[in-house]
Amino acid sequence: MNISKTIENQITALEKAQEMAFAKNDQEMATSISLSILEYIKHIDGPDCDEDDDYICPDCEEAMLKEQLHQDIAEASDLPIELVKRVLCGQCEVLGIDD
Repeated sequence: MNISKTIENQITALEKAQEMAFAKNDQEMATSISLSILEYIKHIDGPDCDEDDDYICPDCEEAMLKEQLHQDIAEASDLPIELVKRVLCGQCEVLGIDD
């Protein structure tokens, strides 16, 4: 399932609910829905760059560390990086280790 498409659908539904709240002149409900829409938008944009310029999501950090490890092994052994990746993937498969 495409997460961005799901979020777009949720925002669209919230916008329709917001229109209904405005039509019924229910300002409190319209404001609540507007805040919900803004929360979705905030999550789509990711973390605020002003808060922490060095922020890296945990999954991205793990992938970067893994890539750096592969590169270091390739350089230390004078082997192509592709070969190192294949050997390590094979090792994980044989040992039943999740990458």
